[in-house]
Amino acid sequence: MRSGVRSTICQNGGFLSNRKSGDANEDGKVLGGIARIREELASGNFKTIGQLLSTKEKKRKHFTHRAMTEDEFESIWSTQSAFDPTLLTDDLKMRVKNTIFYQRPLRSQRGLIGKCSFETDKKRCDLARQEAQRFRYWQDLNNLQIQNRATLNWRILKDVEKELLVKELENIEVLKYEKLRKVLKLDDDVRINLEANDKKIKGNSTAYQFRKALKKTDKPWDDFTAEQQDRLIEELFRIDNELALKRRLSEHWQFDDEQIHKLEGVWHKLEDGYSRLSLKAIRKVLPLMMAGKRYDEAASEAYGDHRKTFGAGNSLKLQLPPKDLRNPIVFKALCEVRKVVNAIIRKHKLPDEIRLEMARDLKLTKIQKERSMKQQNENKRINVQAEEFFKQKFNLENVSSTDKLKYRLWKESGERCPYTGKNSPPESLLDDGLVDIEHIIRTASALTIRI
Repeated sequence: MRSGVRSTICQNGGFLSNRKSGDANEDGKVLGGIARIREELASGNFKTIGQLLSTKEKKRKHFTHRAMTEDEFESIWSTQSAFDPTLLTDDLKMRVKNTIFYQRPLRSQRGLIGKCSFETDKKRCDLARQEAQRFRYWQDLNNLQIQNRATLNWRILKDVEKELLVKELENIEVLKYEKLRKVLKLDDDVRINLEANDKKIKGNSTAYQFRKALKKTDKPWDDFTAEQQDRLIEELFRIDNELALKRRLSEHWQFDDEQIHKLEGVWHKLEDGYSRLSLKAIRKVLPLMMAGKRYDEAASEAYGDHRKTFGAGNSLKLQLPPKDLRNPIVFKALCEVRKVVNAIIRKHKLPDEIRLEMARDLKLTKIQKERSMKQQNENKRINVQAEEFFKQKFNLENVSSTDKLKYRLWKESGERCPYTGKNSPPESLLDDGLVDIEHIIRTASALTIRI
């Protein structure tokens, strides 16, 4: 094989996908371009991708797949080896092919995964696992409360209602509150406590993607056992190479070409990130949550008092683990802080508390600092007062920051509407249609009466 041919193939190796290949829109353009080239190859009388591209006036910005270039290499080598089989041996072919098409694999980031809060020797669980997906939506189900319109009292979901929602969440990517109301047959104006912070509950997106991909095949997702499902999911988020993925799906799982193509789409869409807990901890806590306990209650039952405090057994490490910090400036700053703090501890023993002062606060005078501290304490007092108010008045456990701010403004305005002067009853704070936060600029500050 001539050096010019090798050089051309090296420069135009074609697209080889990996699960972290980047921007989804950009990948879509590339894959769309590859599909168009494949159609032209099939419809025209072209033996190789090189023969097709040679007929085009514009040689650049044509997207090709790595497999197309490899097929061309095989065709060229097969033709040339017929003239000198003693020189162009199979061993030489493999060495040349590996030299041309070798692509360094992505560096694994699994060493940077954080440790579990409870099982400290275990890594956090991949979010793509079904256990992590269920752990996430069961937190929402157990925290979700519905307000009775007649009494304005809040109640948690009944077991029957949770079962209905679980059926939906196992078969959908996200469950919007409009759909939730239809499933539970609630009126549109019924208030749901979590709706103020988010407009949807995330479902089992992993199962949804697999079920959608294998729906019209001879291997539907629900025909796999739980163990087979977990093993297939794990293999998909562990494999980073497209060719290795295709080979594994074909040889081990016995999927056909159409099924493999659909599972490639799932491979790209698997959710990234990690849960706060390890798989071992989730498997301990999740059954308790499915029995109706909130996450904090389930964690306390499984692991005792899990709230960590700073004490003699939690002193600062003499050295920071370098793999946990990738920003050199931050690493240097924290090393200096560590030296100072450890020097103070050696001289004055373990402190009762450590107070951090930001650089922007250094210029403040003593009076300004006292004023700022007083304001912070006042804000804390009002927030606690707001939580107690909503709990006693409406039996509301989870008070959002918006509701706390509404309570504060309601008190500051004398429990009246600042526009009409009419009294605002406490119930109006929970009705977004009656009371909302308005930003008003005084005329003296705005210097105009126009908005």
